[in-house]
Amino acid sequence: MAHRVVSTFDPERLKDNRYTLVFDNLRKAGVELDILPHPDPESLDEILSTYKERLKGADMVVHLPGFFFAWAGGDYEEEKDLNEFMAFYWAPKTHPEKVRRFTFKKALDKYVTNMRGSGVILDADVFLQDEGEVETILDGIGSPGIKRMTVDEWEANKFFPAVFRMKDTSQGKGIYFLETDDQFRKMFDPEYIVGDNNSTSGRFSNSRDYFDVREFVECPSDHYTHCRVFTLGDGTILGAVLSYSASRKSEDERIAFDDVHIRDVYGDIKSPLFLNRRKIVSNKGSGGNQIPLNPNDASREITNYERGLLEQHGITDQQIPAKLAEQATLAAKAFGEKGVYVLGQDWIQGKDGRFYCLEVNAGAEFGIFGTLYNHGHEDEEAARTIAAEKIANGILSHLDRKAA
Repeated sequence: MAHRVVSTFDPERLKDNRYTLVFDNLRKAGVELDILPHPDPESLDEILSTYKERLKGADMVVHLPGFFFAWAGGDYEEEKDLNEFMAFYWAPKTHPEKVRRFTFKKALDKYVTNMRGSGVILDADVFLQDEGEVETILDGIGSPGIKRMTVDEWEANKFFPAVFRMKDTSQGKGIYFLETDDQFRKMFDPEYIVGDNNSTSGRFSNSRDYFDVREFVECPSDHYTHCRVFTLGDGTILGAVLSYSASRKSEDERIAFDDVHIRDVYGDIKSPLFLNRRKIVSNKGSGGNQIPLNPNDASREITNYERGLLEQHGITDQQIPAKLAEQATLAAKAFGEKGVYVLGQDWIQGKDGRFYCLEVNAGAEFGIFGTLYNHGHEDEEAARTIAAEKIANGILSHLDRKAA
């Protein structure tokens, strides 16, 4: 029996072709794709009246957050069109909210596939932006997350070291590893005078709400590390890697530069607010590397040094640790029930051997597919093609099991 997938957006209209590629693979496999029209606000109620009927026979519903409006009035290639779009986008929130509520009410039991996060939270991605909700889900499946708190909560009971992270950032950006009260005051205390210079340009004194604070977990080996696990909402693990920092902990690399073109008062060695903070990120986007887990014939070959790193993490034969696989599978299913079907999970292993969830990301990059399935070649287009095929095949397997 042919499967039927309903989508609230048309992937052909997106510049980012990861969605087009997934849909192309589904079509090739004989899946019937029903692309809902993108209405203007005046015709929304009329469209929703037919939406219910079209959902009845759907095996899966795909809903992309934030971009629902992007097709209502054209491609917005000219600046004036873009300005009109933005004015329309930020004002009448009832339009996308109606679509979100209707989709979730009628289709959540079918899973709402969320392939990418969005700066505007209109659907399942809200669960990933709400740290309390994320922690509740992880607690519910018995998987430990890293304790998070607001800056004010942390200040009431200070501890060091602490990881301050700007919200809605990725790829290792916006992370401030603080080890002293002096560093904290430079960032957030508007009355803190540094030497003879009371310059506060660029200081985050009025931006506490932009940050959360997390406990620092010391990981094994002389590198900062974490595991990225790419999953689907039925619990399928499409791939996993161990990411490690480019520099060793013993090298004590600091974030410091002397470049007038980089506007960061906390990293500028000439700034009175220079923090001289450690660089603790381990993701590939910040210069790190990835070691494939559960490798295949197309995975990148690893070095003897990397084998040693795996051994220090208790990982044998490059196999994803059983406990991590179990926790990632449970997390995938739990978030899948909330409508987040495609997920990049980041886990850090403590020196106690336990795995702690760093974050879950609905907008995970596809770079690990190059590491796992393209011999480590850094070809973004090839990685997307491979990822789209893997995701589509995973969806098909899921639908086949549901239909059996």
